Amino acid sequence: MIIETAAEMARAINLENQARMQEAAARGEDLWYGMLSEQAAHWAGYGIYTAEQLEDYLDDEDARWNEEGLDYHWGTELPEQEEYA
Repeated sequence: MIIETAAEMARAINLENQARMQEAAARGEDLWYGMLSEQAAHWAGYGIYTAEQLEDYLDDEDARWNEEGLDYHWGTELPEQEEYA
């Protein structure tokens, strides 16, 4: 499956982050990732429809939070398309 929509990208990110949390828990680490809305209507409210637009939005939010001195990162690089083919 090629990831095209913001909702598909949010789902892929959530799945990857869930796996990371499970791996961390298995190592005894206390790690938590937030979850992104997987509802297309949510992202449409921000004018975000495509996976690329969601990536840009999350990168911008990451930069904004870091500029404000907050420890924030949306948790993952974009999944490789081949991983979800």
